[in-house]
Amino acid sequence: MALSGEKLLTFLPGFHILVLGLLTGMVFHTTFINGLIQFKHLPKHMFGNLQSKQFPPYFLLQTIFSAILIPTSCHLHGLSFIEFLPRFVKAMERPADMNLGDFALNGLVLGLCSGLINLVYLGPETTRIMFDRHKLEKAGKEVPSSINSLFAWLHGIGSLLNLLTLAGAVLCSIWTGSLIKL
Repeated sequence: MALSGEKLLTFLPGFHILVLGLLTGMVFHTTFINGLIQFKHLPKHMFGNLQSKQFPPYFLLQTIFSAILIPTSCHLHGLSFIEFLPRFVKAMERPADMNLGDFALNGLVLGLCSGLINLVYLGPETTRIMFDRHKLEKAGKEVPSSINSLFAWLHGIGSLLNLLTLAGAVLCSIWTGSLIKL
């Protein structure tokens, strides 16, 4: 039995909430629980090796979930995706005119871009620098301050982008919650 487009749309709010919960929970848990426990209890090189395996799928899911949430949010906002694009540009020019839904949608776009940047560039580059540091440390050599500075800079930018994804998900959660009639 095939479902019509209208019937499929009845599942959209629930699907939206599910994906939003997955994104928000994943980013919160990885950032504030899992990462801190690993950092505190694992040796430095083991922690780095674990994160080098953990972060590529994490950033991929972050990007995919954000990409799913943008059109579902548009639909719940009563916009087609095509209508959203000019609103997004206008909101960037005049943020004071944005409403909560606009903030939520723009936060998701930021989350999508943040996840993609971490997935494609910052994550791999930070991991490469980290492994260079590990090699020097294992060889008993001093790590040049330039390598430490580059690692800190890349890691800091990646962490900030990760927090932007969380902020976008939280804004979208608050906005989605405001749509629910109790």
